[in-house]
Amino acid sequence: MRKLLFIGIFYGSLIGMVAAQSVKPWTDWSQKDAEKILNSSAWGQSQMRGEAPPSVRPPSGAGTQATRQGPAPLPPEVFVRARFISAKPVREAFASRLRNAHPSPSAELEKELQTIIDNGFGDYIIVAVNVDGRNPATVGATLQGLRKLDVSQLTNKVYLERKDGKRLSVIDYRSPVADDMGGKFVFARSLDGEPFLTPESGSVRFVMNLSDNLKLNLKFDVPKMIYDGNLEY
Repeated sequence: MRKLLFIGIFYGSLIGMVAAQSVKPWTDWSQKDAEKILNSSAWGQSQMRGEAPPSVRPPSGAGTQATRQGPAPLPPEVFVRARFISAKPVREAFASRLRNAHPSPSAELEKELQTIIDNGFGDYIIVAVNVDGRNPATVGATLQGLRKLDVSQLTNKVYLERKDGKRLSVIDYRSPVADDMGGKFVFARSLDGEPFLTPESGSVRFVMNLSDNLKLNLKFDVPKMIYDGNLEY
């Protein structure tokens, strides 16, 4: 009797785990869900450049003078985002963000976005780097740096590196366009005839060492990149 009870509890717990790990359809994602995948997840990370100015309270009675001086300056910090857009959850996050930007998204729009999600990028790994922030001047300067890049400048400066030290070099680069994804660094999906990443790879780093504004060294945990039963990268 105890054995049967134990088995029942075990299978009940297993079913609960499977349910907890089920993937919510991207059409049901909130903006917060999408931003989490894009900015702070197994497939998308962020680094801040610069610091926000400290908040200073004006002295008593200085309200009129502060008003005459105009609004406080915009904070100079920017957030540089690196995302594996070749990973399905990142494509779903971008699709969700685009869908949620429409007050009444049509079935046709959802179908087009689903096609983009399903098609993927074939034999390539693509890491997109974008920047955002509240100050257009600092954001624009970093974006301009991304627009000026050429693949010939990237050798040994932008790469993916596994935990065992094996690297993938960039084979192509696409400058930012009006898709809100940023510049796209393209890598082969395999190395020496084998997939570059497997669930046993441990970790992978995206390294970009170009200038003060375009410098990243981000570590991604490969076991956490399992999504809906598949390793997504």
